[in-house]
Amino acid sequence: RPAKEKMNRMFLNHKIACGMLCLCLMTEPLWAALTVELDDDEMACLQKIIYLNECSSNPEKLVIWPADEDFASLGIVHAIWYPRGRRGPFRETFPELLLFMKRHGQTLPEWLENCENLPWDDRDSFLRDSQSERMKSLRDFLLATRDLQTQFIVERVRKTLPDILSAVSDEERPLIEAKLGRVLGAPYGPLAVIDYINFKGEGVLETERSQGEGWGLLQVLRAMGETKEEDEILPEFVRAAKAVLDRRVEISPPGSKETDRIGGWKFRVQRYLMPPCEVK
Repeated sequence: RPAKEKMNRMFLNHKIACGMLCLCLMTEPLWAALTVELDDDEMACLQKIIYLNECSSNPEKLVIWPADEDFASLGIVHAIWYPRGRRGPFRETFPELLLFMKRHGQTLPEWLENCENLPWDDRDSFLRDSQSERMKSLRDFLLATRDLQTQFIVERVRKTLPDILSAVSDEERPLIEAKLGRVLGAPYGPLAVIDYINFKGEGVLETERSQGEGWGLLQVLRAMGETKEEDEILPEFVRAAKAVLDRRVEISPPGSKETDRIGGWKFRVQRYLMPPCEVK
């Protein structure tokens, strides 16, 4: 009898545990399950795509300072690094990238190890130093660590997908969640989502706005129409991305460079419809 009572208690405890698990699963938001998982071949394709899209597969473009910006853009991530004492509306990501690399066992160039801020005060000094040993070592370092930079990009996407869905209202969330889930489930969809976030961001930061409007992934998902067939999902994502980018040009300040860039932007998102490792 004691053995039977013990078995009954164990069975009851098991039922209680199962009930609590079911309750947790029922109350957990569905978007918590939305994630990005890539195999080695897909990671290699993603690295190729981003290196092409961000740098035209040219090592010289791994280290740039755009003429209309107050910061340098570095690596295939085009991670932002501000000069000392200067900050802007965009999130500074290069220090985060360096920390990520160090956590993964990557040794940094000696001069970069203890460099807290961009060592050039302005674009002119940056350009004057373009052929220095320090600049060459930075380009070589970023060329050799493209695999880690790709991992950093994917990790960023994994962390920020919930932020995108948390940024919308309870009423809008199911629709945005459904659209995002369908894009991630489409052939080449995860690579398109990852590249677009690396390209134009998540679309949730209030500082990344023009006239109150954003141009990130959230805005693309909002612009997507209804699609029924699987093969319609990615073309609709591309159409919506082009519309969002057109809108960015429309609301950009007078004299900005967006008008000159829109052709390249649209060409980039159009390539999402191509087999990833066949892009050139």
